[in-house]
Amino acid sequence: MTEQVVDMIRDMIKQNHPMATNYRFSRMVTAWESGINPILRGAPALIVAHAPKNYAIAPIDCTIALTFLDLAAPMHGLGTCWAGFFMIAAAMCKPLEQALGLPQGHAIQGALMAGYPKYQYYSLPPRDEPKIAWL
Repeated sequence: MTEQVVDMIRDMIKQNHPMATNYRFSRMVTAWESGINPILRGAPALIVAHAPKNYAIAPIDCTIALTFLDLAAPMHGLGTCWAGFFMIAAAMCKPLEQALGLPQGHAIQGALMAGYPKYQYYSLPPRDEPKIAWL
């Protein structure tokens, strides 16, 4: 699927699409060609939230569901990261949407990369005490 995203990015670069410049897509293609995956970062799993296209609050519901999953993942030893470029591509690229095997009439609403993190953090970095004013 990453290869399909990179192909779409190449097409956007050829067409001088504004997103190609704004998001520096040429750097992503260069990274991909040098063996680095700038889209899914080598994550072993991709979690996709989808819903019927005519469901008005699908973006809200799917974002809430993925956010809870994002927050719960570390408790199970997993790391997650929002797959923004993949989500953009899936919304714009019909072959990629078809490769996902979504039910008829559904659209992708969000995606998270998931896997076991390379680094484990056991505590938060020190922070200054917050200044809170109760009014």
